[in-house]
Amino acid sequence: MGKSHPPPVDELGQEVLRSFLQECSAQFRKIPAFTEAGAAITAIVGPCPRNGSFGEVYAKVALINLMWGTNVYDTRRLARHIQSQGQNIDRLLVAGDPKVIEAIRYGHGIRTKTGAERDFYSFAAKYAHWHNPMCYPPYDSFGDFSLVGLQRQFPFASLRSGDLISYVTLKRTIDKLKRYTGWSSPGYKEIDEGLWICGKCASDDTAQNIPQDVKTYIREIGQQLSVELIGREPRRSYYSLGNRSVVTEVAASHRSIGD
Repeated sequence: MGKSHPPPVDELGQEVLRSFLQECSAQFRKIPAFTEAGAAITAIVGPCPRNGSFGEVYAKVALINLMWGTNVYDTRRLARHIQSQGQNIDRLLVAGDPKVIEAIRYGHGIRTKTGAERDFYSFAAKYAHWHNPMCYPPYDSFGDFSLVGLQRQFPFASLRSGDLISYVTLKRTIDKLKRYTGWSSPGYKEIDEGLWICGKCASDDTAQNIPQDVKTYIREIGQQLSVELIGREPRRSYYSLGNRSVVTEVAASHRSIGD
């Protein structure tokens, strides 16, 4: 019999990245604060999926903002913004149309001290996600950090820092990642959990909401799979696979888009 050969590098990379993100997602789900926050949001959004009632929308906006720290400082006004276009928001959410992100993100009139309208991108993506998780991936800076860094080592996309501020690009990139890794779970919830906690552990050594044993485990499993994430200042990552390696730097500054 001939000698067996190792899988091609790209195939190996697919297996490595899938295993790593699956482990990250599993660790996310072991943290009660995160799973209980998700259950609380589902308990509100589930029986109140529509956006025509101000009271229901206000409750959803306040809870999502509170649980996921999206930095909305005037939840009443943002709720009124969503409720005022309730029928259109409902139609877009049911259709999985990415235009709903822009409809929520802008036009609310909530401004910074300099007079610029605040960009509630992170909130808008999370709000859409909790209403239709099969069609809308959430956005935050830690998932962004993971995607930009990982795609420079594993060839599932071609991104520069800041590209994922476009929601269409974000969704397209995660879809590419799912195809590249052969991700079997439907929707976006589990893969987002993996990306989020990966980025959080890599870029925030002081994170108080992640137990130390989880941080340690994620770093150890990354080392075992030759996926290593280092540091925050500047957001600097090292990814290694076989005889390939690359050091990447991701700009630590983000526009005012929540988290």
